[in-house]
Amino acid sequence: MRPLRNAWLDKLAATPGMRTLDVARALEVSEAELLFSRVGDDATLLRPDWIALLNGLPALGRVMCLTRNAHVVHERDGAYERVEASFPMSGVYGRDIDQRLILSRWGFAIAAPVETRRGAMDSIQIFDTAGAAVLKIYAREQTDREAWAALVQALRAPEPPPALELKPLPKPAERADEDIDVDGLRGAWAAMRDTHDVHILLRRLGVGRVQALRLLGAEWAARVTRPCLQALLEGAAADAEPLMIFVGNTGCIQIHSGLIHRVVATNGWLNVLDPDFNLHAREAGLDAAWIVRKPTDRGLVWSLEVYDEDRSTLLQLFGKRTEAQSQRESWHERLAHLQARFSVE
Repeated sequence: MRPLRNAWLDKLAATPGMRTLDVARALEVSEAELLFSRVGDDATLLRPDWIALLNGLPALGRVMCLTRNAHVVHERDGAYERVEASFPMSGVYGRDIDQRLILSRWGFAIAAPVETRRGAMDSIQIFDTAGAAVLKIYAREQTDREAWAALVQALRAPEPPPALELKPLPKPAERADEDIDVDGLRGAWAAMRDTHDVHILLRRLGVGRVQALRLLGAEWAARVTRPCLQALLEGAAADAEPLMIFVGNTGCIQIHSGLIHRVVATNGWLNVLDPDFNLHAREAGLDAAWIVRKPTDRGLVWSLEVYDEDRSTLLQLFGKRTEAQSQRESWHERLAHLQARFSVE
């Protein structure tokens, strides 16, 4: 582990402030392997007892949770309130921290102090079986440090292995368009009564998500240009339009619900910079954006969905609502206007 640790320090010396993810990519290792190189120094490998870890989070009080994928980072401050921990799927529900967790894909957890743009912070970092970051939890000034230390101690791995055993996650193959029953897809989509049915529907029909959007037709999905995202965020901020912003990866989907205020585009990143919520989207990685309509028992649900060149979901934006509510008409009008303005012919 020491050579990798030294290589990390050399990179930081040459490029101060370099993100851990970027160091890992430069050294051609996973982020989990890079952080694991500090175990025995200032980092602690935790046992993969995910239920105990989740059930211990409410005692920590206020923390910052960071979830990201290849091009988008979602940071939310707050306390863990209601945790429903079970395998393979768990959920966190609260005013601030709202997450859907796929525990079957979690592989490793490491506690370590890290340097961030906000200074030194203690962290608990969770990675999938391939070593990619799933969820990072950072201590804040208001965090109960005794509860934090107790949780880390309770989950400390007694004998860390000499190396992490990584297991790549399978990537689903996508069938050719001509092999898809397009009429069946459109009929099943039109018959949906809940937005949560999308994943089940696509899996049953063997259709990729972006592939489905291409095949559904203009009634249900319209491709728009990348600037639509910035226009939507700026407009929602200016008009106090409450949003739900989903950002996910292989093992965690994190959701911000409510207003946003400060939208800033700088150095190739589109950012929301609010006191308790930050969003960072690398604009060069935003390949395809779609305005999507889904039928439900409460009427149409409109969203803006953004994907990268590998057809992975980067983020989804909805008008804020509860399961028992319809979306606001102002949200539908906003997306219809943006579709007309940014539509890809």
